[in-house]
Amino acid sequence: MMNTPNLFSIATKELSQDAFFTWLISFADEKYEEHLLNQCAREFIMEMIKTKYSSFNETIKNVDAKRQWKNID
Repeated sequence: MMNTPNLFSIATKELSQDAFFTWLISFADEKYEEHLLNQCAREFIMEMIKTKYSSFNETIKNVDAKRQWKNID
């Protein structure tokens, strides 16, 4: 069984919105394509990208989502 992203390893002190988004976005990586959350995460990323680049229509393959850095949102 493959290890999946763990929400509590991202939000170590308290559960926060940015930790939730990081956790969800992690599932967009192609290594999780068999997981239920993969398609949801890919669609979420696509919608975020399309707010800036409306014609974006690429396939999301690799995702490297990390915890907040130096308290920057």
